[in-house]
Amino acid sequence: MNNIQQRTDSFFKELEIFCDQQRENKLILADHSNISNISFVETYRAFIDFNFSDSVIRDLFLSQLESIQAYSPTAAAYFPFFCQIFIDKNFDQKHEDLELITEEPSAKAIADILKSAFRYSSLIKAEDAECIFQKNGFVSNFDIKPSNGFQTACVFNSGYHIGGSIPKMISKYFDLSLESLIDYSLIVYDGYIQEVSELNKILSISNSHKEKFFIICQGSSKDVQYTCSVNKSMQKTDVLIFHPVLSFWSEQSDYVCKNSGNVKYGSETGILLSSVEPESLNRLNLLSNDAGIFIKDKKFGVNREASTSFYISENHVGKKGLIEDQLNFLKATLQQIATCGIVKNSNVLETTGSDINKLTGLNSDYHPAFAVFRAMNEANKLIDKILNIGYIIRKEN
Repeated sequence: MNNIQQRTDSFFKELEIFCDQQRENKLILADHSNISNISFVETYRAFIDFNFSDSVIRDLFLSQLESIQAYSPTAAAYFPFFCQIFIDKNFDQKHEDLELITEEPSAKAIADILKSAFRYSSLIKAEDAECIFQKNGFVSNFDIKPSNGFQTACVFNSGYHIGGSIPKMISKYFDLSLESLIDYSLIVYDGYIQEVSELNKILSISNSHKEKFFIICQGSSKDVQYTCSVNKSMQKTDVLIFHPVLSFWSEQSDYVCKNSGNVKYGSETGILLSSVEPESLNRLNLLSNDAGIFIKDKKFGVNREASTSFYISENHVGKKGLIEDQLNFLKATLQQIATCGIVKNSNVLETTGSDINKLTGLNSDYHPAFAVFRAMNEANKLIDKILNIGYIIRKEN
């Protein structure tokens, strides 16, 4: 039994060392390109990498931590710190007491929380997290993909969305990842472009007047795609072809033509592409990604919000998992603040006796209510398990 007690004591001593190093920003992340501190948002990953000597207790702890991480990465970050102090004192506050100190969030308080949590982050910076909140509000949907160049960029895709794709043969000659498509004349053609000759006039206008065209059509042949791509690569013309999802023609095409002020070309109206006059076309700004295009124009309104794409450079491709962790932390934090509110650090101290800032190394007047209180409850449960772990260790032996 003494051996079991020694092992649990040893684990909690190592947990205290881990928490001390994390709150004092002594843990570092090192790779081939840089060395950086590990921020609060990376606590979960830091725990996984920490060298605990007792694998049985560590695995029990990690199992609980992983289950928390799955539904609240923010609570998982607070969790080890509460485990460290609850070994000496129990948390037995009633739910009703905690509700009394929960507040509605303010923009200033949320900025305070994000600034503190993302401090020292080498990837998603505090100002990046604040910017995402300002652009998207409490709900964000993220996708991460490699950049076409050496830049890392964040693109806010909210706008009027049309599902579909630009043929790969064409898209590889357009830097669609980092830039908006500015001042493109929009053409909606409800037919299949089979012959290059159908585009002769459009290609000629693009070449002579440096006009940019974005053509939405039902499909296009390889010859048409090849011609557009070769002319673009030689900087002769700028003609993009987009194949929308089938439902576009019944659900969105009339709306797009009406709000862009352009007529629909093709079988429905009998107007041929050879009759295009550039002065009759209105220009639009667009964004393109794997899900389709977003028209950025107030006349169209917004039918898809809070979609945000991260294009990561070659230097950061190996850190995709870390970026995903940080974005999941941000997403969960904001969503749980929206539904459960925030708590003032001084009120938590008065009600529970725990100074969260002193405990975690954070420097914020406020904290996410759900994450803090759930971490407290889960820490209580785990401490009870570990203190009654004797039969598990004996079985292992």
